[in-house]
Amino acid sequence: MTAAAVVTQLVPIGAIAAIVRRRNPIGGWLFFALWQIFTGCAGTLLQIAIGWHSYVPSAWANQTHYLVYVMTTAPRLFALIAATAVSILLLRTFEWRWAVFLRGTLAAFLVCGALTLLLDLLFSRDELSLAAASLITPAILFFYSLCSVRYRKVFQTHDWNPEA
Repeated sequence: MTAAAVVTQLVPIGAIAAIVRRRNPIGGWLFFALWQIFTGCAGTLLQIAIGWHSYVPSAWANQTHYLVYVMTTAPRLFALIAATAVSILLLRTFEWRWAVFLRGTLAAFLVCGALTLLLDLLFSRDELSLAAASLITPAILFFYSLCSVRYRKVFQTHDWNPEA
């Protein structure tokens, strides 16, 4: 089973937990957004562990393609790990600064993803649809962090009331 298949199977679990937790401050869509960050990071790290040979230069016949691969993979990986670390800090402290920083790490991921799309368009069109699909969830999470009333009430004003 691939790492993507494992993560895909975790999505319904996160959705059920989000529904069950909907009255909690970290519940509903906010829970699901954070769940997606954590499972995405875990799945990515699992995929790296499984396919570690892809990160070894000697495995590539064309060193230019290897460089492009690293340039498209490493920045997104660092942004995803940063988003995961910031999510942990956010859940531990509930401080608005971490909520804003999380938004920034998601924006960084999206910028890196746009660079990946450009490089894939130039060098490896067979990876283009996968690169585009990998931006859907972070884009949704980024806009959720901008528009969500719950996001602001839980982390900025600290007045989340599920009954209101």
